[in-house]
Amino acid sequence: LVVADDSLSEQTAVYFYLVRGADGKLSTHFCQDAFRSSRANDLVKAVYGSSVPVLTGEDLSVRILVRFLKEIQKTYYD
Repeated sequence: LVVADDSLSEQTAVYFYLVRGADGKLSTHFCQDAFRSSRANDLVKAVYGSSVPVLTGEDLSVRILVRFLKEIQKTYYD
């Protein structure tokens, strides 16, 4: 979980996994799941995902950066 409230009733999860194909090449997959990110019913809650290529000769490094602005949340939920 990258963002969650204290009771875990609202949460945003980010998943990633690495796969080495039959050809020996490494493939990375990332997914962000917003289904439980808000209890509001009028929001579009989608799952976004994509493959990220690892090019020959590249080193693989994975970081997830989260930017969370309390003021924006306060504006929408007050």
